[in-house]
Amino acid sequence: MIVEKASDPLQSIKLLTRFEAPDAQAAEAFLLQLQAVRASVEEEPGHVAYEVYRSREQSTVLFVVEEWRTQNDADLHVATVTAGEEARSALALLSKPPVTVTLVAC
Repeated sequence: MIVEKASDPLQSIKLLTRFEAPDAQAAEAFLLQLQAVRASVEEEPGHVAYEVYRSREQSTVLFVVEEWRTQNDADLHVATVTAGEEARSALALLSKPPVTVTLVAC
């Protein structure tokens, strides 16, 4: 039996991705897409956390905060979720390309 060590919050990889839709209808449709992939993301190797947020100031702006055990886990995840027709369809709902930054603890 292999027991994985709990992730070290200072060593894990945290991604913050900003998504901007052109209007409220597109934002809601994109939010449904983000919620639909949650279960599959949570099953990916190295997954620690996945949370979706909406900007209070701009309701058409959504954020996903993710945490991964390693950079490799994060890279594999990004490759998985950005490939295929489903991803292209979801991204077509946005007014700008998503922007992802990697966060580090201070």
